[in-house]
Amino acid sequence: TERALYLPRGRWVDLWRSLDYQEESGGLAMTRARTRRGGREVTLPAPLDELPLLARAGTVLPVLPPEVDTLTDYASGSTVALSERRRRLRLLAFPRGKSSAALYEDERLTSREKRKRWRLRIKGTARRRYELSASMKTLKRRFVPCRVKLNGKPLSKRRWSYDRSARVLHARFRGSQVRLVVKKRCR
Repeated sequence: TERALYLPRGRWVDLWRSLDYQEESGGLAMTRARTRRGGREVTLPAPLDELPLLARAGTVLPVLPPEVDTLTDYASGSTVALSERRRRLRLLAFPRGKSSAALYEDERLTSREKRKRWRLRIKGTARRRYELSASMKTLKRRFVPCRVKLNGKPLSKRRWSYDRSARVLHARFRGSQVRLVVKKRCR
């Protein structure tokens, strides 16, 4: 029921305790991030149906929409293929410091924490609909978001929200070349 393991230096997010599986939709909902300090051995819960799963703080994790049933290009009946949802992507972010990752073949995600703000850049070729859940708890200098900008313009308050108890920012936006900036100050 437990597993002892060594965590490399840094801050680590225990994904099983930071995400809730939504049985009805098959999706994941971000809850208050549970973090662990690395550079030491830790013991994690490991019930038989759960592999210990951690992500380094700074990770932006792309997740397929929950209704996708197959990665093949074809589907039949009520089966939903990835090709039918290729223009939609869910992002689970645990921002901290600076990180970047490749996305698909020629796209790039970059997350960067600065004083009193966090920036997510997406350099892509395809225009997509993004659904973002970002844990503000993993930042080195935590703050409550006051304003969100998309490509220099304020993102409508209908397109973003902040869950104070979980410390999670939710945002919906579209684009191929995206610069999302979350700020503490409201000037």
